[in-house]
Amino acid sequence: RLLAVVVIGGAGEAAQLPSIDSIQEFEVQTNTFAAEYGRNTGSVVNLVTKSGTNQLHGSLYEFFRNDVLDARNYFNRDTFPKSGLHLNQFGGTLGGHIIKNNTFFFLNYEGFRRRAGITRITNVPTLDQRAGIFAGLPNPVPVTPTSAALFNLFPKPNLNDPSGNFISSPEQTDGTDQFLVKVDHRLRESDNLSARYSRTRIDTFFPFTPGQSGTNVPGYGVNDNGANHLVAINYTRVLSPRTLNEARLGFTRTNVQLATEPGPQAADFGINTGWPAGSPLGLGNIPQLSFSGGFVSGSASVSNLGGAIDQPNRTAINTYQFVDNISHTTARHSLKAGVDIRYTQLNRLYDLAFSGQVSFSGTSGQDALVNFAQGLSSGALQFVGDSHRNFRNTSFGFFGQDSFKLRRNLTLNYGLRYELNTVLNEAHGRLSSFRPQNFTTFLDPNDPNIQTNLDALHAAGVVTQHDVGDIYDPDYNNFAPRVGVAWDIFGNGKTVLRSGYGVFYETIIGNIPGNVMLNPPFLPDFFNAFPGWPDNPANPAVFAPSGFPVLTVTQQKLRTPYAQHYNLVLQQQLPGRSLFEIAGQQRYRACEYQ
Repeated sequence: RLLAVVVIGGAGEAAQLPSIDSIQEFEVQTNTFAAEYGRNTGSVVNLVTKSGTNQLHGSLYEFFRNDVLDARNYFNRDTFPKSGLHLNQFGGTLGGHIIKNNTFFFLNYEGFRRRAGITRITNVPTLDQRAGIFAGLPNPVPVTPTSAALFNLFPKPNLNDPSGNFISSPEQTDGTDQFLVKVDHRLRESDNLSARYSRTRIDTFFPFTPGQSGTNVPGYGVNDNGANHLVAINYTRVLSPRTLNEARLGFTRTNVQLATEPGPQAADFGINTGWPAGSPLGLGNIPQLSFSGGFVSGSASVSNLGGAIDQPNRTAINTYQFVDNISHTTARHSLKAGVDIRYTQLNRLYDLAFSGQVSFSGTSGQDALVNFAQGLSSGALQFVGDSHRNFRNTSFGFFGQDSFKLRRNLTLNYGLRYELNTVLNEAHGRLSSFRPQNFTTFLDPNDPNIQTNLDALHAAGVVTQHDVGDIYDPDYNNFAPRVGVAWDIFGNGKTVLRSGYGVFYETIIGNIPGNVMLNPPFLPDFFNAFPGWPDNPANPAVFAPSGFPVLTVTQQKLRTPYAQHYNLVLQQQLPGRSLFEIAGQQRYRACEYQ
């Protein structure tokens, strides 16, 4: 489920998690929340940041942890050094007035530094296996020169344990800096203006590759670097004693890049991935060597080798938002209506398997490592081309709601929300999908240029954004009713029955950008059934053009994902400031996609 984080006076985006010392108050809504909130089917967290006052206030803090004060990790055996840990979290706040009773400021800074040993147990090839000697085989297996060289990239076993024969504890490092500047100004008694800017810098190194088919040996970690910015302007005007209007303008920018650390270079092993040694962002590294079960820590399979195939990737998201809400209160009604408009620019680089992936799953009943020694893989994958994409999307949300006090002890809450998400488009039209109704002719697997042959792709049913305008049809039927009731059963405020129901929509982004950008003709792929190393005469090429491309299909009549929530809660106040609560809630996902 998606989680919405709304920073009051901000852009309503979860681009940043503010420092705890900068938060004035927070609210968590987990189920059947009001029509004011949408765009996700999970919880809503409202955060209100602090403001300055007429008096000068500030704080300084430091929190630290150190392995000298910690017990040994359970998986860190006594025969190995204890995993290191050095953690420091520090910062401060300062708030006061610029013009007394009129203009106030609030500042916050927080830094985070951590170096922590990450312990992992896995399996690596034994010394006998590196020499081609495998249990259960009567004779040694001839090891190809390339396989012999690659065998040496695995660390040697250092553990004799059923869970694995190799243990390591390399350091993960984290460095984060964030600051917040907020100014509040009272224009007059009925008008208040607030503006703030915050920035967070992230610098993290993961020693074990996360993501798709990573590895459990060090040396192929990932650098995660980036920053995000949030600018918000909030204007509140009291129109009358019963009517309030709040307008917000917001901008968030998140820019994060993940790249595998420089490692052994493919060119040094005679493997031609198309990237020379020393290529930026780790693209010159060896292909990922994937073994069946090789990413499952503690399994009997040998660990994969090499970086994850979903790096390098970079995501830069700009979100522009306008929100305007008006509230009106009467003796029995609390009415509220508003609009939320967001324009999103999702600029992405996703070099999936650009350095290649070579898989070994075992053939003819043999172990995958036997095939590796022989240089016989079960398949190889590589994408080529330019993976830069610039996605654009606008979403509109309109709502109206009311809290109606039917009786002194009975309140009815009801509302309706409507959401419209424009079709996700690429600014330069570099998207494609498959329309079965357009199919007339199969692709020719013998055509080496089949993945960039537009006429052949069109005849096979492949359509581009330029051909059809939108790769899926817009969905205009996104009405989300909400209703709830609260009943003080005995009228004494001690026994309350609550119930609610609502429809909640997601946004159509999800995995679509990562999937549709991999399709031909804009990003051809190389996929081969049984290639081998360059020194294997029977299979001279590791990577070669595919006869038929990898094609991810986006459903043409794509519904906006939504869920239905309903709950029933009984609360009873008990003596001693205690509360007894029994509740039942259900989320029914009526439409979902991956």
